[in-house]
Amino acid sequence: MAYPAFIEDGGLTFTSAKTIPALFPDTVNANDFLLLFYSKDIVINADIDVHPSGFTFITNTSTGSNSFATVWYYKRAIGNEAGPGNSVSLTWDEVPDSVTSAIMYRFNKVATTSTPPIDFAWQSSSGASTTTSANIDGGTTVGTERLLVNVIMVMNNTTVSTASGWTTEVDLPESITTVLQTQQVPTATTISDQTSTLGTASYYIASTMALILGPGWPHNFLGVENASINEISEVSIADIEAVNTIT
Repeated sequence: MAYPAFIEDGGLTFTSAKTIPALFPDTVNANDFLLLFYSKDIVINADIDVHPSGFTFITNTSTGSNSFATVWYYKRAIGNEAGPGNSVSLTWDEVPDSVTSAIMYRFNKVATTSTPPIDFAWQSSSGASTTTSANIDGGTTVGTERLLVNVIMVMNNTTVSTASGWTTEVDLPESITTVLQTQQVPTATTISDQTSTLGTASYYIASTMALILGPGWPHNFLGVENASINEISEVSIADIEAVNTIT
């Protein structure tokens, strides 16, 4: 089976100002899929004055009592975005209570024909009070070979456990803790609700989507998964002759 893949993040940034930059990952190739997340502890509102240039808005949400908010975007990379200190910024309507954060994730093997290339997107928040249980809502994928992506942002420096069936890719315990978890889904199915435990009762927002596999990534080619160039070079003559005999 082949799946979209998480590659790297650009690092977590913080500021107490209205404008917050998000760093691009060290390497960005053409057609990479970039997911961009901002968060803010709220004083008055979570309105946005200036959206990040070149990115498309997906959705935003806030917890009960307007205590914590996140917003997320995506971009199909051109390939010239990476570079030392290269960033893209969002400007909030009001300054945060104390901090706002930003992080960008890079994926490859994501579909280029869908806008955005996701089956669904959902979020869950802790509501009107803090909690130690971050709920990851389930849903139904509508196709095969999907990569579920879940980002939990917590308004606290705390631990976040890996949810059952998921893999933690990035874990950054900071003043706004940020965790990225993924799960490979081979066939269309209903994904059950899961939970990540927070070390400290906090406001949180968990954002989840299913990335669609792009074209040109066969299930299996000459007995090699994903057909990457370095793997194909290891295919034996016997493997090739066996395929030729069958076909």
